[in-house]
Amino acid sequence: MTDDQRKRVVYAKYILLSAQEVLGRNLPISPGIAVLALQDAAEMLLRVVVDGLGVAGNERFDALISNIEDKAGPLLHASALRNLNKARVGFKHSGNLPNRGDVEDFMRRVESFAIDSLRKFFDEDFDLVAISDLIDNLLVREHLAAAESYLNQGEDELCIERCDKGLECLLDRAHDDAGRLAYAFSRLDHELGFGRLQGARGDYEEKVGNAFQAIHEWSRELSDFSNLLIYGIRLPEYGHFLKVKDDVRATVMRRYRGEAAETNPESARFCLRFALETALAMQEAGPFRLNGQWRRFRVSKAVPILKEKSDGPTLENVGRMAFVGEILSCLDRGETGLLSVRAGEDRMGWIDRDSLVVDDTARP
Repeated sequence: MTDDQRKRVVYAKYILLSAQEVLGRNLPISPGIAVLALQDAAEMLLRVVVDGLGVAGNERFDALISNIEDKAGPLLHASALRNLNKARVGFKHSGNLPNRGDVEDFMRRVESFAIDSLRKFFDEDFDLVAISDLIDNLLVREHLAAAESYLNQGEDELCIERCDKGLECLLDRAHDDAGRLAYAFSRLDHELGFGRLQGARGDYEEKVGNAFQAIHEWSRELSDFSNLLIYGIRLPEYGHFLKVKDDVRATVMRRYRGEAAETNPESARFCLRFALETALAMQEAGPFRLNGQWRRFRVSKAVPILKEKSDGPTLENVGRMAFVGEILSCLDRGETGLLSVRAGEDRMGWIDRDSLVVDDTARP
């Protein structure tokens, strides 16, 4: 499969995800909107197959199927794809809303067609084609790739959790780009809640500490919302994302107590779609691009990882030593000097850029 063909398969998979989500909203018009998206995804996949076989591709939907069958024999799900196209024409040209059950069946057939066709014509696994490949930021891409995988496995809660982690990475970047409100409150919380109030007695210390913690959490949410506004993200959807995240936490607690708790694939698909769109929108925004991206680096010489950015290492400021050959995730802004470095999901500190070699293909 060529890079161009793979890109089009990724786009088709994204459209398929959007169709699944819109059908799950249970609006009267949802089956019609979903069938339009499904037919688009199916046609993109058909044209990828046509390209791979080297047969005529400047044809209408039904002719594409016929051309493939003339070259490679019967096409699985061909009848269902033709019926999907008829349903799309009926809705688009005549306003005939398709039956929800029929659209759900079309959904399954298009997914099966994608899986079977990629395996047959390209020896590729459709489930391993990740929509998250469109994302430049390495850490965000890894989180959302894991979320996609969990969604395919039916692990809705884990999918939503990884979407949340991916979004947190995005918002951490946005905090660096757009203001210091949360940071200011965290310093205030530290100075007053943990510094001057040390040694205070009884309920007073606890209540004041709780108050500053609440202010800090509120400021973080406010800063998140303002950053999303800057990047043009739809706030009502972000509010729904936060609600879904809270619902997942409540579900986990119910299951922990031995109570029945159902998973929700519609919510998982929404969270994945929202996280992907947020990442792509922020990726295209100027400030986000100019402030670099998280990349993999291989350590070329042993150097200390500093806890805080400073002119040089001191005994108190050294977190640990980075060893030769170690793979680290660092924020690359095209600068010399110290780079911000992560290991896993936690910020570690700072490391000398001269000791690193870019290695985006490596895994830690």
